[in-house]
Amino acid sequence: MGGMFAGQLRGYRKILVNPAFHVSEFMRTQIGVHEFLNPRQDGKTQYEITSELCDAYQAIEKCQFEDLSPFDQNKTYALFGKNDTLVHGHDEFIAHYKKDNARWFEGEHRLNFEITKDIVVPLIHKIMKEEINLKSATKLFSVLLASKR
Repeated sequence: MGGMFAGQLRGYRKILVNPAFHVSEFMRTQIGVHEFLNPRQDGKTQYEITSELCDAYQAIEKCQFEDLSPFDQNKTYALFGKNDTLVHGHDEFIAHYKKDNARWFEGEHRLNFEITKDIVVPLIHKIMKEEINLKSATKLFSVLLASKR
C-alpha cells in the first residue's frame, strides 16, 4: 500500500517498492480480522478489513495517475521483486512512468536488509548524484550567462 500512496506524492523524487496500484481488489478477498505482522507501539495486535475500507481505497485508486507532470513521470522509480506473489504492478508502472525507472530485484514482496543495502541504497545514491549534477550544471550555466555580459 505504501507504494500506491507514495506514487501520489507530486513534485518529489520517489522510489516505489512493489507498488500495488489496486489494493482494493486484493483487500476484498481478505475481508475480516487479521493479525498485524509486526508489533505496534499502541499494543494492538489485530486490524479489520471491511467493505467500506475497500471502497475508500478504490476511490483513491481511481485518481492515482491523474495530473502526473513530466517531472513525476521521469523522477519516480520502482523496484519489483521477481518472486513477489502478492502484487504485480510492473506493467501498470511503465504505462504511466518512465520505463527505464522500473527495476527488478531478486526477492519477494517485502524488502530485507540485503536488498535494501544492495539495491535500494545504491538507487538512492544514483538519484542524489543526478540531483547534485543537475544543480551544479544549473549554477555553472548561470555563472556562464552572467560572465557574458
